[in-house]
Amino acid sequence: MGRKLEELSLSLLISVMKANKARGSERRNLQMESSDTLDYLRIMLRLSKDTRQISVKQYLVSVELLNEIGRMLTAWIEVAKSV
Repeated sequence: MGRKLEELSLSLLISVMKANKARGSERRNLQMESSDTLDYLRIMLRLSKDTRQISVKQYLVSVELLNEIGRMLTAWIEVAKSV
């Protein structure tokens, strides 16, 4: 489970970096890929908590950070739509 969380985290970072360099519809596709990866990461984190592989405190801290990333990603997607 820990390895999967690590892989998803790295995948999210890479897709955001690629989206930042891309333009046009490619950027939009990569932004949506980043959003999907963030959703998968949230699910895996919840599963980690439910199976008691991480504590509730670790989960709450991680969820807050993921929510912040989600807000930034959503704002970036909205700005890209208006351009």
